[in-house]
Amino acid sequence: MATLYGKQITTLAATILQDQSSGGIQWPQTELFKYLHAGQRLIVMLKPDANPVNKSMQLAVGTKQQIPSTGMYLIDVTRNMGADGKTPGIAITPKPRQHLDEQRRTWHTLPAADEIEHFCFDERDPTRFYNFPPSSGQYVEIVFAEAPLECARLSRGNWSAGEDYDYADSVESTAGGQWFVCILEGKSGASEPSWNTENLGDITYDNECVWKYIGSEIVYTISLGDQYQDPLTDYILFRAWLKNAEYTENLNRATMHLQNCLMALGKSDQIESINDPNVGLLRRLLGQQAQGGSSEK
Repeated sequence: MATLYGKQITTLAATILQDQSSGGIQWPQTELFKYLHAGQRLIVMLKPDANPVNKSMQLAVGTKQQIPSTGMYLIDVTRNMGADGKTPGIAITPKPRQHLDEQRRTWHTLPAADEIEHFCFDERDPTRFYNFPPSSGQYVEIVFAEAPLECARLSRGNWSAGEDYDYADSVESTAGGQWFVCILEGKSGASEPSWNTENLGDITYDNECVWKYIGSEIVYTISLGDQYQDPLTDYILFRAWLKNAEYTENLNRATMHLQNCLMALGKSDQIESINDPNVGLLRRLLGQQAQGGSSEK
């Protein structure tokens, strides 16, 4: 369980950047928080077990299933859980879909069953899976990587109309007991929005602001375990130095921190396979460094 506040990590990064003035000058704290949250998402993308959730999920009738909307990557489908989601049943094992397709091409149209035996997963479609035999709508237990929630930088108290809010500011609904973090800064509306609070991570639009529901209490801690402090710090520093990557020294610093981050995650050999939009320029960045090194030789 995480005990580290997001601000502890961004403050450490600001210290290394020597930008420790109140709020930051070249790298404002709001900007460092954006990098922090992007780093959390990158880590979960590279290491789905960094933020796993184990829960019962009701299957859709048929063979095609979708993990919860907060999920980023299916890890396992472990067992049947009955019609109430609380009654353990037979174990579920993985099976390549190609085997089912070759052995029984009509398996998607078989009669629905109350228990499933196998699931088929393709990592190219990480939030969906197929089950055999077709489901009648019962529950199964699944394990999936959940998208990390943004943590609050500071509390602004109860929501106010016509207020300027910064990224990672957190507010409480005027009714109390519901907290939200700002994921798009701007000015709030003239009247309080109708908050979406059915699930953690639900989005509410408020004039120029966008809010994400974080629960009944304000959340200052990161979503990932404390062991990810170092790779998160390095990721923040990578993004910070990348701001001025036209200067060779800053490019080298950015690349060093990226490599430190990936090595800490045991993923240094997978740089070329990263497809996350947050780091889509990594190939170009590392290619530029490689070309620069070659020209010097």
